[in-house]
Amino acid sequence: MTEDLNTTCTSGVVVAELKRVAQPPARKVLESYDPEDSHAINVKRLVGFKKPELVAACGLLTVPLTDKAGKNRKRRDLADQIVLKIETLFPLACQDCGEEYQIKLGDTPAATCFLCGQGAHDCKEVTGGNRKGHIWICQPCHAKNDFGIDRDEEGEVKDSPRREITPRTTKTQPTSRPGQSK
Repeated sequence: MTEDLNTTCTSGVVVAELKRVAQPPARKVLESYDPEDSHAINVKRLVGFKKPELVAACGLLTVPLTDKAGKNRKRRDLADQIVLKIETLFPLACQDCGEEYQIKLGDTPAATCFLCGQGAHDCKEVTGGNRKGHIWICQPCHAKNDFGIDRDEEGEVKDSPRREITPRTTKTQPTSRPGQSK
């Protein structure tokens, strides 16, 4: 992005910097975003913009205009992706090492949240275990979603006994169906 965001800052400063570097159509969209409002309220506000304005904001924020299937995104989806992208630029405490960090536009984090796209901190705890096929979920998404994990009152994962895995039995030879010859 710019030199101004090379140090960790508040969400308000991030949004102000985005507005400063944006061209008029994208700036109009970014000016309607309020970091004090909820994700849903910001999406609702952005849906009111015309698609070319949302496309301009997507260009600045590097939000893809098509989904994973290659279909063009509708305004609601573009608005949701814009809000998610803005929020991934806010400072966050690393869930592994506790250090505050911030992903900037143009950064390529070691991992991104499977649910929201938030970039992971580049600490040893994250980069050391990032393997093909693994997914990472950021702390805010972990807190908002119930993954069926048993937790205690403090939110810590409870130890649970591992399930016994029984070996599969060998398949029996299929029997012939009535009317079929062996």
